[in-house]
Amino acid sequence: MLFIQRRAPGGAQSNVITVREIAQQPQTPQTVTACSIAHLAAGEAIAIAAYLDSGAKAPYSVLEGGTVGSLTAAMVAPSASFAAPSTQLVDADSWADGEHLDAETMTRRITQPLSLLYNPPRFAARSLAPYSAASGQRRLVPWRANAIEESGGWVTDGTAFTVPASGLYWVSLCAATMRTGPQGDFGSYQMNVLHNGEVVSLHQRQNTRADYQSSIAATDLIYLSVGDRISVEVLGTGTGLTWTAPSDDESTRWGTLAAIMLGTSANGMEG
Repeated sequence: MLFIQRRAPGGAQSNVITVREIAQQPQTPQTVTACSIAHLAAGEAIAIAAYLDSGAKAPYSVLEGGTVGSLTAAMVAPSASFAAPSTQLVDADSWADGEHLDAETMTRRITQPLSLLYNPPRFAARSLAPYSAASGQRRLVPWRANAIEESGGWVTDGTAFTVPASGLYWVSLCAATMRTGPQGDFGSYQMNVLHNGEVVSLHQRQNTRADYQSSIAATDLIYLSVGDRISVEVLGTGTGLTWTAPSDDESTRWGTLAAIMLGTSANGMEG
């Protein structure tokens, strides 16, 4: 298991996201990926922590050098909190030939259309709600209402999130599912990002152990229009298997679906 953790200046730690993977072969490097969108305050720290399953029969070690490991973060927008009010989109004023502009008007015309980029629409669902799906059954992933943050006017029915403003968005998914039923070398699952109910980003993994949760992490750039919906579906395979949400609470954070606007666009990715 791998955790991205946040540490407050006073030393208190909390999980941003948790992932879990099965190591199949000895002496073989294996990568684990986690990703999320979170609000960090000045003075807080982030770090990676690892936990080795008690059933492991051999010691693990972290590889060094090269590109086998990385921890990266980038500020997308300064904000007092994740749910602080976002800035509304302001259209640019018209410019007329020969028009005289004082300093205040010039500053306003330049900065107002860019203000949305400093405090853009965003949401994050940070805890999976219970669900159960038989193999071969597509199931929308539900999210706990008390673990949803949003700014900008996002609306959700518990599974899909409706976009409040058109633009180019960075979408981040990190979620686990648990396989129950017979154990064996069969059984895989998908965690797919849906745009208006259609698969826009497909991600598939294998899980060979019964009653064991494993994770998928993914990011994507998607142009979203006002009224579009973003959701996630789980689809498992294998005979006699059931795929369920892991036992979850807000401290473990087995799942996160989040999106934040990176830029406004007139009509699409090419706008």
